[in-house]
Amino acid sequence: MSTILYWLINDIRNKTLSVEFKKYTIYIVTLLVVFFGIKILYPVNSDYPFSGNRISADNIASQLSYNIATLGEYFRYYHVENYYFIPLIFAAFFISFLLLGFVLELKRKAFSFLNILCVLSVSIVAVYPFGDAGYRLILPLIFVFCYYFIIGLGQTLSKLELRGKTAVVICALIYMGTYIKPNMEIHENGFKPVDGPVTMEFAQLLDFMNENNIKHKMIGVDKSRALALYSDNKFASLSDSCFAKDISNLKLDYVINHYTQTSEVKKQLADSDTSRLKSIYNNAAFKMYEVRK
Repeated sequence: MSTILYWLINDIRNKTLSVEFKKYTIYIVTLLVVFFGIKILYPVNSDYPFSGNRISADNIASQLSYNIATLGEYFRYYHVENYYFIPLIFAAFFISFLLLGFVLELKRKAFSFLNILCVLSVSIVAVYPFGDAGYRLILPLIFVFCYYFIIGLGQTLSKLELRGKTAVVICALIYMGTYIKPNMEIHENGFKPVDGPVTMEFAQLLDFMNENNIKHKMIGVDKSRALALYSDNKFASLSDSCFAKDISNLKLDYVINHYTQTSEVKKQLADSDTSRLKSIYNNAAFKMYEVRK
């Protein structure tokens, strides 16, 4: 999308839009072939509550407000213990010079490809419904952000007539101090298995499903995309507010709850709905229910 918009702006300015029509056709067709090819070869069996929501100005404004408020929470608390206040200061430092660099780039060449890519991507993420996904959605832009940061910092240091290398070394040494405690914890706990697909409980769940020929079924579970990688079943995520409705609408065959990833609301709903859900397996981490037809 950013590439097409960049081409459009330049071709309209240069009055070459009609001449470059073939370029747009080839690009769009190639994108569609790659997109649908990936969808067919690597289908992702997942569903989120917001996927069927109607796009409206009210929904966009509401989600934008929520995302901005969530970002603001990140800068609200400064914890002195374990040097955790330093990363927050550095984050504010990084964002400040990033914004300065972005303004300088807009002034230099407003409709450059990087500027269009950054504005378009951040705008989409700002109104994206799944705000709890964290910062993973903007990670592809990290190199663009670093580019803006370097421009903003370099311009500031040159105006202040400070030696850039000295400032960078001092900041790097301060920031490295925040890794002392985490590194100590890694050395102490590095060989302990973390919660996830490498645990014994997860292997036991997969063995149970294989032994009972539970394949090509529709299963409701948290972390649906992750579990789809380890099983031949189809998985969908369930919401707290529409738990019973999701079971019917998604035509589920089974439901799996996890002792930490599943909310208490869904655990209670699953245990109480004995007329529809039958418990067929559980271990220290998972509990599996069969949906009565």
